[in-house]
Amino acid sequence: NLFYEVPLGKRIDLVSGQDQSATINTAVTNPLVVKVIDDAMQPVTDTSVVFRVIQGAGIVGVGGATEGRAVVVTTNAQGEASTTYKVGTRVGTENHKVRASVVGDKSEVVFNVSASGNIGNKLSVNSGNNQRGIVDQLLPAPFVTVVTDDGANVVVGARVQYEMAV
Repeated sequence: NLFYEVPLGKRIDLVSGQDQSATINTAVTNPLVVKVIDDAMQPVTDTSVVFRVIQGAGIVGVGGATEGRAVVVTTNAQGEASTTYKVGTRVGTENHKVRASVVGDKSEVVFNVSASGNIGNKLSVNSGNNQRGIVDQLLPAPFVTVVTDDGANVVVGARVQYEMAV
């Protein structure tokens, strides 16, 4: 069944900031912006909009006194509210999400943000450690090393050089 519900009262619409990407632990370039309008499509001023991180370890209100997992922003004369956003530590496509909503209103906007990794800064032994073998013979298992970044994300294609200590 399909039902159409006539929107009544305030409504929140996306203005800009959707589908951005940033390196882990950094802010996206553009702010997340929404607009609150009434039934006559007129901007609603002085209304509180809650921006809340709903997926990922990011923070909203970056650089402000109230930065954190959620921040409340009052709409301006154009009915717009905006916030800055810093992604968390996990790499992925659209894996960081922020919801913007007006208290007491059903409508909401969900911003999807992707995060890319940093260069590797940690080596970990995955397998092949503590083997014993015969001189001039191959060891039973290969050495496998994993390179990760500061968010513990695996760095695909990282080059590792093995050297024999004498």
